[in-house]
Amino acid sequence: MKRISIWAVTMVVMVFLANLAGILVNKLVFADTLMPAMTGYSKKMEIPLKSDGTEKGDKKVKAVIMIRSALSDTVLEVEDPSPLASLVFTDIHIDQSIVFRGPEGMTELSKGIFAPVYEDKDQKVYLLDTIGVLNVSEFSKLECANQLYEILRDNRNAKVRLDAYAIKDFMIEPAKITVIDEAGNEIKTIDCPCSGDVQKGSSIVILNEYKMDSDSNSLYLKLKYAYLGERSSDRKVMELSDSLDFSKGDYDESGTSYGFGKLTSRYVEVREGRGMALVMEYSFLKGVLIYSVIFGLIATLILIAIFRKRDRKKNDLW
Repeated sequence: MKRISIWAVTMVVMVFLANLAGILVNKLVFADTLMPAMTGYSKKMEIPLKSDGTEKGDKKVKAVIMIRSALSDTVLEVEDPSPLASLVFTDIHIDQSIVFRGPEGMTELSKGIFAPVYEDKDQKVYLLDTIGVLNVSEFSKLECANQLYEILRDNRNAKVRLDAYAIKDFMIEPAKITVIDEAGNEIKTIDCPCSGDVQKGSSIVILNEYKMDSDSNSLYLKLKYAYLGERSSDRKVMELSDSLDFSKGDYDESGTSYGFGKLTSRYVEVREGRGMALVMEYSFLKGVLIYSVIFGLIATLILIAIFRKRDRKKNDLW
């Protein structure tokens, strides 16, 4: 019974060490690299979107749209089936959630998943031709969005053209969508319920560029993540955003918490009267489990050798 207790305690220690190894790798390699790259965006996020009608004002709004779309709630993941990926904790899953707040409080662009809408001129850089932004989180609740998602699943680089839509304060509401494959063939036209003043479009498209499973320009992935529903990181970031204190002036605070196969980084900042709250949850459970088994087997073999050595000494005494 004593030996079983010793073995059980040793296994707990091995699991703890495996989890600690995962935490250290993810913090040093990923968290300490990604989090600093996300700072300073709060002062750029002037929402709700407003333009003074000048060229400079329009460019500023378009830049905000592109930044907000890039900084949507998302999932960053590396799926590598090889055992080596788990051994070095690189097959990770990161849930990212962001909230932007200003003097006006929460707005339609404060939280969610967004995609730019622009006039297609076969250009490589579409920033200057951006006309508005689609709230993918809200759009995903419609049946027409589900139809679009099913098509994009098999045609991930398809062009998503808006034949009819409503626009108010740069927010786009689709009324009729045509999906076109890479060869230029129309796959399907989808009607969507639209409450705004509908206008026709001939070359208006929703940005959809798929290159890999973490592409921030992919409408397919944005819809996929929207269908995940509320995640742990979403709840945490809303709580974190409530802690933003605009009376303190410009400041930033960060923190990290740890769990079994999980690491959570938190960050808040206020710049020029505007605030941002960010939560990134790193999951690496598979690597922890693999290392727990490896460490456990090694420790078990060592304990068996120790126990046998003690048994031999007892037998020699007799």
